[in-house]
Amino acid sequence: MGLESEGKIVNAKHKFYISSEPTDHTKAIDTLAAYGEQAIDAITEVITLSDISDQVREYGLDAIEGIKGER
Repeated sequence: MGLESEGKIVNAKHKFYISSEPTDHTKAIDTLAAYGEQAIDAITEVITLSDISDQVREYGLDAIEGIKGER
């Protein structure tokens, strides 16, 4: 993974962590998903947090499935 992509993934995860709003969480997941397979671990990390909504968790799982389906 390139340093630029890695930095953008870290930035998107940061946006996820600093907000408690589900809409911000889904936007961060969308940003992460744009990086494809290299972002699967990051999406997994944020959706396994204990304080996120079930809807956001499902959204993240769907994003991961979408990425895997693109292979």
